[in-house]
Amino acid sequence: MKWIISLSLSLFSCFNLFAQETSSINPSLDIRTIINLKVLVINSVNLNFSFRNIDDYENGITKTGAFEVTVKSNQNWRLTIASSDPFLIPTSPGGTSDIPSGVFGLKKTSSSNFTTLSTTQKEVANGSRGGPNKSGNKFNLDLLCNPGYLYNGQAYMCEVIFTITAD
Repeated sequence: MKWIISLSLSLFSCFNLFAQETSSINPSLDIRTIINLKVLVINSVNLNFSFRNIDDYENGITKTGAFEVTVKSNQNWRLTIASSDPFLIPTSPGGTSDIPSGVFGLKKTSSSNFTTLSTTQKEVANGSRGGPNKSGNKFNLDLLCNPGYLYNGQAYMCEVIFTITAD
């Protein structure tokens, strides 16, 4: 009987040798909102508008696919456009300062309606979180200029402001 007790004590000692100990850590994660916007003028597109014939004045001139827009975001987003000034800026003598920035409009190439410029931000596109491979996060914008017959024939310019925000 002595021997059986000894044997069971030695087995218990062996089990203690193989016991495990556990420790834990608590890593933390701080994910910030990130929204990255890249707007490129397509190399083959000339952003100068030269009105030379009646059709140009009647219908305006559209630069199809003038801009390539790429969005990277971990939030749903919306892209707005605005002009820095309510009127175009004359860049040659004889130009007037009464041409509204609304003679310019932008739209996604896949859309049908142009959004006209003003000093108030207007939505031109929106999308969901993801990188450029996410559907809707890489697209082209068309640029329209349609001043009609109302303004002096000189050179003018306009600054377009693109703003992206979390939606």
